[in-house]
Amino acid sequence: MSAGIRLTRSRIVVLVLVAGVFAFQGVRLARAEDDVLDEVKRRSEVAAQKLEAEMRETLLEAQRFSAKQPDKAEELLKGALATLDADTDLPEARRDLLKRVIKDRIRVLHLAGEKVTQKASESAARETAKETRQSITDKRATEAEDPARRAKAMQDAVRETIEGSKRVRRDAEKRTAAANLEVARSATPAAGDVEFPDAKKWKDLTDKRKKDNLTAAERAILKALDTPITVDFKKSRIQDVIDTLATELGVTIAVDKATLEKRDITYDTEITAGFKRPVTARTVLRKIFGDLGLTYIVRDETIELLTPEMAKDMMVVKAYPIGDLVGNNNVLFGPDINRLQEIDFANQIITMIKQSIEPGSWDENNGAKIVYEPNTRSLVIKQSALVHSMLGKSLR
Repeated sequence: MSAGIRLTRSRIVVLVLVAGVFAFQGVRLARAEDDVLDEVKRRSEVAAQKLEAEMRETLLEAQRFSAKQPDKAEELLKGALATLDADTDLPEARRDLLKRVIKDRIRVLHLAGEKVTQKASESAARETAKETRQSITDKRATEAEDPARRAKAMQDAVRETIEGSKRVRRDAEKRTAAANLEVARSATPAAGDVEFPDAKKWKDLTDKRKKDNLTAAERAILKALDTPITVDFKKSRIQDVIDTLATELGVTIAVDKATLEKRDITYDTEITAGFKRPVTARTVLRKIFGDLGLTYIVRDETIELLTPEMAKDMMVVKAYPIGDLVGNNNVLFGPDINRLQEIDFANQIITMIKQSIEPGSWDENNGAKIVYEPNTRSLVIKQSALVHSMLGKSLR
């Protein structure tokens, strides 16, 4: 009896050991399966990113061919569509967006081809009409000269010369008066003492002015805005235009429905715009959306489309001490001349800022302003937060 019990216990132990082995193997297989799934997912994401980059490059290349080799451009775009149809790595929403952008580019190419044909026909008709008119003009010229017409032409030329001289004289008088007024204003002493911070605080203010607070994404957006691109839209939906620009530049462009409604437009509003030669992306955005009564700002690492009124509300006012940049007291000159030179230096800095930091955003109608305050030797600037963050580098 005891031998039978011992045998049964041995079998139970063996069974337990076997079950443990199978359980352990099952855990290993499950982990291996999870590892394989993670690797497949990672490779799929990498493939999707690579495909998006290829689509972006194809769009740019097709745009380059569109002017002189439209057939080549269409071939590239159709090849891209076929690639997207066969792809399984991109998320469905992103794949549909890219397909919609490419189909819009193909549609624009077809419209451009029709326009070229129409222009050729119109040009031939105009040339024929021009030759006919020229023949009639030559015939009339040989028949008789028109003394009255020649006399009138001479009188008009004399009158234009006299008017031009008057305009030059009035302009010279106006500029002289303005210059004298500026000299008188700059020579007027300050209405009180000006107390500047001590040396340590002055240094702290200067260091803060120089600090660059841009994130990597904001620097990428600024680089994209300075990128020369060529675009051509013909009756393209606003949504397609935004998607095309965002794809080509590799940035996010956002606009909400409420903002569009403020200008009585929708996502389906059609846009026709093109540039014959490459221009910066910021110029493209300003032209296309400016015609719709919109402007743009860079906020939260995104290019956001707004109305000028909304952009004004987001302006920030800051003062930048620039006494260390404009201070140039020459003992050989009196205070009036030194103050005049100081204002001239400040105006040069203002011009430099407007030309190099977000040119085109300094339209006072949009709320942006920059003035020099001579009493504190500071620039008082009203601009977006992004422009303020860029000013530190400009004023170093």
